[in-house]
Amino acid sequence: MKNDIDVLTLADQIKTTPDRAVYDVRMRADLLANPQRIPGAQWRDPEQVDRWAAEFSRGQAVVVYDLTGGPVSQTVTKRLRQNGIQARYLAGGLAAWLTWAAFQARQG
Repeated sequence: MKNDIDVLTLADQIKTTPDRAVYDVRMRADLLANPQRIPGAQWRDPEQVDRWAAEFSRGQAVVVYDLTGGPVSQTVTKRLRQNGIQARYLAGGLAAWLTWAAFQARQG
């Protein structure tokens, strides 16, 4: 399984599977600076990943994202996978999602 997922694939999965597990794992300061989220996403503290990873069933598929698809989401993905979760991070993070959403809005 790939470690990342692209915006188009995630958008399609959210459309076809509304209960898709998506988690915002931006650092608290980044979240406070920009509270926008992917629709349906819940925030989880990336510094507490080992604690909240226990909430998931082994083999459960989840997507996490940070601001840019960088080290925070990649580290959380790695830790979740070590706990048996089928985790992937959003390539480009929230920035890519917001760019895509703005483009979609302009297309009408």
